[in-house]
Amino acid sequence: MTPNNVYQEVKKQALPLIKNYRDDLLKHDNNLINKECPGMPFLHFTRDWGTHIIFFSPAADYPGPGEKVKYLFSYADRYHLLKSRKEVFDAIYVNFKVELVLYYDGVKVQKINKAQADKLIKEYTDKIYNQFKTGDISQIAV
Repeated sequence: MTPNNVYQEVKKQALPLIKNYRDDLLKHDNNLINKECPGMPFLHFTRDWGTHIIFFSPAADYPGPGEKVKYLFSYADRYHLLKSRKEVFDAIYVNFKVELVLYYDGVKVQKINKAQADKLIKEYTDKIYNQFKTGDISQIAV
């Protein structure tokens, strides 16, 4: 699938469920999927008032060992950034009513449930963490 086909599939399934903040999908997600992270696997969450997307970035996209980057109101190392993926995932389910979860695995978009999404985010964070520890960051994330 081309990035635009991926976005069109996400849009087709998510847009009818969004009542407010449709620009989350129409503007921001479109830009992320088509321009900033084309082809990168992700979890996409749809609520009646917007969306959230968590990309499964490869280990090489994180800061190097001992390096800190500006993050929110401070600085964070790669372990903190990786840990925040799972924390954001958990916060989505604690604070919002999720109407739809889509997973793009790099090939196709599919509807999944919370348990499947939880398993995917755990597998991703474990794999990237292990790549950080072994120093082998050349592997594909998912």
